[in-house]
Amino acid sequence: MKAAIMTNLKSGIYPDIPFAEYLKIPAVSNSYLGRLDKCPAAAKIEREDTPSLVFGRAVHALALEGEAFQARFQRGPDCGKKNKEDRALWAEVNSNAEKTGRTLLNAEDYDRVFACANAVKAHPVAAKLLAGGVREQTLLWDDYDTGLSCKARPDIVPDEKTSTLIDLKTTSDASAKGFLRSILKYGYARQAAFYLDGLNWTCGGAVKVDGRGKYDHFIFIAVE
Repeated sequence: MKAAIMTNLKSGIYPDIPFAEYLKIPAVSNSYLGRLDKCPAAAKIEREDTPSLVFGRAVHALALEGEAFQARFQRGPDCGKKNKEDRALWAEVNSNAEKTGRTLLNAEDYDRVFACANAVKAHPVAAKLLAGGVREQTLLWDDYDTGLSCKARPDIVPDEKTSTLIDLKTTSDASAKGFLRSILKYGYARQAAFYLDGLNWTCGGAVKVDGRGKYDHFIFIAVE
């Protein structure tokens, strides 16, 4: 799907938009609002793809999409980058990985991704929450108050049996106090409200009862 087509998409739920193409859609996203909250000038600059963001995407791919992980990520060679030979080997393997559209993870991070995904699947509540719904769908809608085009990509869009959105977060501290700091620092409460608004609008115009839409619960699964 070409980027030019993205400007003509109507409000709705799209199951087949690749993440790279999703980023090109000219609409307000939660990450944009996070930069805007910092300062208007920062909103104009796309968020840098840091190692922690890459790691988080890898955990998402393995825990939520299974086989998609192997198609998008590759384990790097068991070497560091301290000497010339190691750096040359890493560059060669990385170049080959990029040709196949995969991101190279160092050996330690690759193993940590599996540890995180296995921890999520082993947790009785988390595993149950992740059992239903549809992964990695794109939501597009026009904000009722401003008329601005908006977009979101929830980890799981719930089925008709539940009114709850689920989001998986990797974090350096999954304790109640530690993750609360992440909620405040990264604006996760804003993300929850934004995603719920988007899902309600794309599923029938946000029909509200007692001021609440059909989808009115949001649960974060934090894995350390």
